[in-house]
Amino acid sequence: MVGNGVLLDEAYDRFRALANEEIADAPEAKRMPALGDRRTRSREGFDAILGPVGFAPVEWESVAIDLGGPVDQVWAGVAGLYNYEPLDQAAMERLRGAFLDARRDSITPEGTVPFTVQLQLATAELR
Repeated sequence: MVGNGVLLDEAYDRFRALANEEIADAPEAKRMPALGDRRTRSREGFDAILGPVGFAPVEWESVAIDLGGPVDQVWAGVAGLYNYEPLDQAAMERLRGAFLDARRDSITPEGTVPFTVQLQLATAELR
């Protein structure tokens, strides 16, 4: 499974921009380095890695996962999606506030927030 972002969500894009700013302001020594091979983020990249060792072309399927629910539950899910380890408590509170502000227009009368992420399911068979 490879992450592919949030489905059609400008509010989340605004939140991510603020999160990136907060992380950029964190001390370099506390930031997590980029992990993994960037080629694993696309079908072509997987084919480039797996093809030479005998795998058939990768099958690629988009899967939407509904993570919507009560505001606090959705925030906990968002906060767990990325590595915010370098951020102090004040930065996390600013992010939480920014997330809630960005989501305010989409909160239902029942107090839930729609939130859907898209993943890619990559499958390959050994020839």
